[in-house]
Amino acid sequence: MTPPPRFLVVAIHGFLGRPSDWDPVVPHLPRARLRPIDLWPVLDGTRAGWDTVGASLGRAVDDVLARDTLRPAILAAYSFGARLALAVPGLDAGEGALAAACLVSAHPGLSDERSRLARRAADREWARRLLEDPEEDVLRDWDAQPVLARSGARGAGRRFPASRETLAAAMTGLSLAEQPDFRPRLAAWRAPLLWIAGGDDAKFAGLAGEIAAIGLAADVEIVAGAGHRVPFDAPAAFARAFTSWVDKRVPRRGDADGTRRT
Repeated sequence: MTPPPRFLVVAIHGFLGRPSDWDPVVPHLPRARLRPIDLWPVLDGTRAGWDTVGASLGRAVDDVLARDTLRPAILAAYSFGARLALAVPGLDAGEGALAAACLVSAHPGLSDERSRLARRAADREWARRLLEDPEEDVLRDWDAQPVLARSGARGAGRRFPASRETLAAAMTGLSLAEQPDFRPRLAAWRAPLLWIAGGDDAKFAGLAGEIAAIGLAADVEIVAGAGHRVPFDAPAAFARAFTSWVDKRVPRRGDADGTRRT
């Protein structure tokens, strides 16, 4: 008989992703119940921007938590979704029903204007392509980006997960170029936080090393053999790292703190 799940995971996918992107992880997390959020209805029909996205995503998370009362509840977010999660009110303090967060291949924000200008131009070109170019060409070239080159190839027959207009608006309005630098928020982070990157993803493993080096209150895990898409590239290794961290850091109901485990 399969034992009942012991914790809830609210999962958020990346750009051009879908809730089903988390499916490879599910068999490796038998103690968890995974509830993925579809980002695109959250962003569709709204003015995508950093001044509003945190509250919008927070409401979507709250809707999941209202329907599923299994606790503790943990937010797991990947890449674009992880950047958006950094804007969710109260996540840093463990307020509300979310006890902790796991951010995968996350970027805390650009810290210089030259980098912002370059990223803004690149994302505007992607937005143009999302509006005008054939889907198969955009998806092929998206997967060919250097940051994804060491990651596993996605399946054939993919389609855009949302309307062209929604994707283009998210690309520009929620660009890394417009994202606040969340390092000050991370420096004051109090809730349990796991920061994961793939060992074959030099850029984001470097960012994870920065998070570790500056003494932020986060557990940092580099998953060997994984590229940028850690849950897709190495679902078993990701699940082991995640479960070990939950056991060590995330308080169960009735625990006085996040370090005791029996």
